[in-house]
Amino acid sequence: MKQKIGFDHLIGEENKKLSKEELKLYQRIVQSHSAEQPIEIKRSIEHINISLQMQSYLESDNSDVTTAGAFLERLLKIYEIKKSQFAEFIDIERTNFYALLKGRRKFNISIATKVGEIFKIDPELWLFIEAKNEMKEYKCEKSSNARKYTLANLLNER
Repeated sequence: MKQKIGFDHLIGEENKKLSKEELKLYQRIVQSHSAEQPIEIKRSIEHINISLQMQSYLESDNSDVTTAGAFLERLLKIYEIKKSQFAEFIDIERTNFYALLKGRRKFNISIATKVGEIFKIDPELWLFIEAKNEMKEYKCEKSSNARKYTLANLLNER
């Protein structure tokens, strides 16, 4: 006799016990349910997903770099906001805004605050992502100076 599988089992640890056919059926059910949702709910879920990914990125030790601008670009896509329209709305030149999206420019406090207010994502999160990326960049470049700046070297210079 086959065990009855509930929704909690499908999304929890029990999903490892599902056959491929059961897993495919579950995926079709979720996709069907998702397709029936209003656009506002879909956007809200995707928005939350990006916010969680931003937080996860900060906490990860992964060597990959994701710019704050890349997260912003994904949010603009969710809400179907044109980049030029958004740049004008937050009072930034289009060329500077495109550089921001591509990571050639950094979020400053003003931009982080405006974006944070619009998307209800803490401005500090945007700035922390920038700081993390700067540290990653610095660590890649610092290899030759790493041995130069030590407490032992400082004490020996006295």
